Amino acid sequence: MNQHRHYQQQQQQQSGGSQSSQSQYRSNGTLEYLKREKFRRELLIEQVHTKIDALGQKGALLEAEQRAHLLSIPGAMAQVLLTTIGVRSLPAAARHWYYKHQRLQEAEMQLRYQAIALHTQLQTLENEIELLTIEIDIQQNY
Repeated sequence: MNQHRHYQQQQQQQSGGSQSSQSQYRSNGTLEYLKREKFRRELLIEQVHTKIDALGQKGALLEAEQRAHLLSIPGAMAQVLLTTIGVRSLPAAARHWYYKHQRLQEAEMQLRYQAIALHTQLQTLENEIELLTIEIDIQQNY
């Protein structure tokens, strides 16, 4: 082990000026790496924005479907009122309305969870880009 360390010290002494060129090469390599990582994250942000747009369209469709479903309440409510008068089970129309209502609520919750996940992913990528930008600036100025 000591021989290996001694050999490295000799190589460093012999190379003299080449050590600074090696560190410059490493910093250039690091700079290029940082730029590639920043670019990769910028592409990921574009993908997240595309997913957010698609999610917004799904949300608009879901909202329209919910609105249409809520307009059908009067007929279903009449059926439910009949059940309270003495009919023991919900009529088929009321059951169908209730099940669809549940399904729409579940779909809305899934969209909300997806929106939160995409927002978190977007925020993380933006923070990473900010850090990479700082690291690139440091690499370029030193």
